[in-house]
Parts: sequence; C-alpha cells; structure tokens
Amino acid sequence: MGPVFRWIKALFKSEVALGQRVIRESATLPQHTAAVIFNIIGGKVLMTSIIGRVTVGMGATPNDTKLTATPTGATAHDICAVLDTANYAIRDLLGISGIDIDAMIPPATVGTIEGMSVKGVVLQAGTLDLDCAADNTGELEWV
Repeated sequence: MGPVFRWIKALFKSEVALGQRVIRESATLPQHTAAVIFNIIGGKVLMTSIIGRVTVGMGATPNDTKLTATPTGATAHDICAVLDTANYAIRDLLGISGIDIDAMIPPATVGTIEGMSVKGVVLQAGTLDLDCAADNTGELEWV
C-alpha cells in the first residue's frame, strides 16, 4: 500500500482531519531569547492547532512567553501575545486562539485548554519559535 493510498484511507477514517501531526520532543525553555520549535520547509503550511505540554515544571521567575513565526528572509511576527508562564506544573497545557493579539491560552486545570477559535494560521517557510523573556527553569514538548 503506497503512501498516497494510506493518506486517503486515513482521511476517510477522519484520522487526518486537522492535517499532518508533527511532534517536537521536550526541550528546555530558551533563556532571554527565541528558539526554533519547528522548521517549515518547502512552502506555506496551515497550522490548525498547536499544544505545548509542560514536561518539567517551570520556576517562579516571571517569564513572558509567546510564539513567533519567522519567515525566511522576512520579518518575524508574533502569532500570540505574551503569557507569564511562571510556576506552571508538569502536564499543564498551553495553546493559542489563532488570533495574534490574544495571549497564549493558559490551562484552566491540568490537562485542559481551549482549541483554536479560527480555522488555522498560515505560516510561510521559515521557523516557528518559542520566545521567552526571562531565564527560567522548565521544559515543554509541542504537538
């Protein structure tokens, strides 16, 4: 069974309704800078969801955190406003609404967040970055 056939079969079984899932393994928070979460290669993509999960609890230092799209050869653009992620616990989830002036969505309780309120965010070839304003402990994985 070829890859196209498998994809069509998965589409009809609603396994790829939101698109191709990609995972970024757990990594430490960037310190006073931005770090690449995902490389976007070959053209534009439609990001229909992004969820960050805390895998190592975050320290008490206030840390304004946001996601930024950085197209190759163009100006970076924040895809959400900042959220202070100090004291987030293991298994807390982070997300975005898809509206760039809305803050990153904090977890209401461990393991739950709202999904994107728009149909997606178009990202050009380049990188999707996690930007942290302070030095703080903690690790996140992304899906």
